[in-house]
Amino acid sequence: MDIINTVINFGIQPSLSKYEQSKVQLTNAFLIIMFGAVPFYFISFYIIDTSILKKSWGFLFPLIIYPIGMYCSYLGKINAARHFLMIGFISGIFYFLLFLGSGVGVEMFFFVVIALSYLIKPEKSPYFSYFYLAICIIMMIIGYQNYQTSFTIQMEDKTRMLFAVVMGPMAVILLFVMIKFFNDKIDSFVHETTTQKEQLEDLNKELNHFAYIASHNLNEPVRTMDSFIDIIKEEYHDPKNEDLNVYFSFIEDASSRMHTMIDSLLSYSKIGRELNFQYCNIESLVTTVEKDLNVLIKENDVVIQKGTLPKAINCQPLYLQQLFQNLISNAIKFQKPDATPKIEISCHEEGNYWQFCMTDNGIGIDESKREAVFQMFTKLHRREDYKGSGIGLAFCKKIIDIHRGEMWIKTNEEGGSKFYFTIAKDL
Repeated sequence: MDIINTVINFGIQPSLSKYEQSKVQLTNAFLIIMFGAVPFYFISFYIIDTSILKKSWGFLFPLIIYPIGMYCSYLGKINAARHFLMIGFISGIFYFLLFLGSGVGVEMFFFVVIALSYLIKPEKSPYFSYFYLAICIIMMIIGYQNYQTSFTIQMEDKTRMLFAVVMGPMAVILLFVMIKFFNDKIDSFVHETTTQKEQLEDLNKELNHFAYIASHNLNEPVRTMDSFIDIIKEEYHDPKNEDLNVYFSFIEDASSRMHTMIDSLLSYSKIGRELNFQYCNIESLVTTVEKDLNVLIKENDVVIQKGTLPKAINCQPLYLQQLFQNLISNAIKFQKPDATPKIEISCHEEGNYWQFCMTDNGIGIDESKREAVFQMFTKLHRREDYKGSGIGLAFCKKIIDIHRGEMWIKTNEEGGSKFYFTIAKDL
């Protein structure tokens, strides 16, 4: 059993989805089943009539094909393994059809092949099942012509009837095993996914609650520290003591940053607490953001170009407004000296998602830092060069997570960055 389990798990990679892993396992399972069935045919023919063996040489072909499929699966070439399975299965059935002749129920196995081709089809090859459906139909048409070949055996009507009685249930059993296998895998996957989702939701609630409580509790000692700093400044104020004034300046600056970080943490913890999805015109939403940032845009002579944006997306409008505001503000802030900020916003449909792209001509982000910038309080530059709390992109990432999408950064070939993010359509 350990050997069989090992073979069934050939080609399983962590990068594959659970659904795709189930397809790989089903492919390997059928390679084992069909490889084991061929010797069974030879033994049966030997028991019935040894003269039949001389005409059964065609079954050697699938006997060679199935191990090749297993070897491909072992090497991780699972698509090749799928094709070898289908070729071996179809060739075996077709030869069986010519070997026994029509009317014995062999044709039923072509329906098993059609169902199997649909269940194991690769995610990136939608025409896989259609291709083998066409082949099976052609093979059935040829088989129904009832050709009498040199290797077609002659059977009495009773024997033919017996074969028909046996072949039908065998095909149904194979279909049942195949569907049961896949159904069990899906049930297991659904249960596992549901459990993980519940655990993540509980953990997320706990983290948000912790951040909310922590930020509230941290504000009080910082305010107390500010009060004592004011008292000390009044008692020991000395305009001539430059060192003391510098020290007070450092303390006040550090206290101000602490307040900013606590307020940011509090705001971050509130994101996603109350969700109210509704349909929103993204073009109008971006126009609203432009109006809110009107002074900043005019001061910097910002050029914003918008492509065709969706008229209706099911989303959290206020959160998306904050997202666009953060990205546009960053594009203006992180600019080269004396450069005119240029921003392009576009969107297109990508499967079950809306994919947005915001391109700027700013200073860009180093490739090694593109994951880190989405973390809380991450700043890539000195405070003296670019002001900010380092939380803007973390906000954006969490907003996109709420919309069941992803966010990533690429380099703009003309200089600057391209910020991509997706929003699920079925929210």
